This record gives sequence, C-alpha cells and structure tokens, in this order.
Amino acid sequence: LAWSFQLHMAKPEPAIFLHVLKELGSRAEETLFLDDKRVNIQTAQALGFKAIQFSTVERLRADLRDAGLESELPLP
Repeated sequence: LAWSFQLHMAKPEPAIFLHVLKELGSRAEETLFLDDKRVNIQTAQALGFKAIQFSTVERLRADLRDAGLESELPLP
C-alpha cells in the first residue's frame, strides 16, 4: 500500500508511480493501473503503464477484454 500523505506525494505526480513500481519490483510496461481520473491515466501511460480509466464495472470488463487481459485476471 502506498499512502500519499505518508509519502508526501500524490497522483498525478510521476514520483508516486515510480515509488510504487520500486516497491512492487515491477516495470511499468508489466503493470496495470486503474483509476477514475483521466489525468492520472495520462501520467501512468506517459510512464509506460498499461492504464485503464474506470467508469463502471461493465466498461472495465470490456476494457480488460479489449486489452487482452481477460486470461490474466479473474473477471467477475
């Protein structure tokens, strides 16, 4: 978990995305970022993340399928 108030950084600042990658031991291109705010999605994409903007569960299901991720994630 990354709590912005503890880290003194917040989305859409790139630093918090990079911090989370370091903590996960992951690369941006192998990491999926979901958020409801377009500005946060844009930052994640600029850093190389796979990013999907959340609006509804139905839209998320479709977006995950469109991204070819349905076999990697358990979809409800």
